[in-house]
Amino acid sequence: SQVHLWRVAVEDGRETRLTDGQYSVLGFSVAPDGRRLVINRAPSPQPDAAGRSEVWIVEADGTNPWQATDNLVREAESALAPDNSQLLFVSEANAAFEPYYQSNVFLVPATGGRPRLLLPDFAYEVVRAAWTPDSRAILIVANMGVHSEIFRVDLATATARQLTDGRHSIEQWSVAGGGRQVFLVDEPTRFGDVW
Repeated sequence: SQVHLWRVAVEDGRETRLTDGQYSVLGFSVAPDGRRLVINRAPSPQPDAAGRSEVWIVEADGTNPWQATDNLVREAESALAPDNSQLLFVSEANAAFEPYYQSNVFLVPATGGRPRLLLPDFAYEVVRAAWTPDSRAILIVANMGVHSEIFRVDLATATARQLTDGRHSIEQWSVAGGGRQVFLVDEPTRFGDVW
């Protein structure tokens, strides 16, 4: 059976189904202004269908869906910029959307268009990505082999600056309101300190 998105009202527990159809929602994010949702959807919830997923944008009530990507690779971490100008996503693809490449971050105009690879020469695997509040940069978690680190990518110059450095793994990372980051740091001698 398909997996769909629902909204539950906090005050009374009332449930409202937001998506319906012959596809499954693999992931979603809420636009910073709360007016739209970014949905990763695939033909089914089966693992082999993930490569046929696409990014869609819908109104917060599930209406007016439109397809933002059209390729043969899986997208993840999809999110609208706070200024609603662009959409980011992470995919294991190269600039031509050929699969089986190291995962990297892509940008596409929020009004539609061809996605572009943001960091074509980045040496590390992009694991997670999120916007900064001013929409001028993207924060990423990069797998650097035996450790992972947080980078800030300036959109004007397409350059990445490393923000953390250590013998650790960045886990359970998210960017909260105002650009604050919350994450767990796993180290060789201890697990899961919250930063």
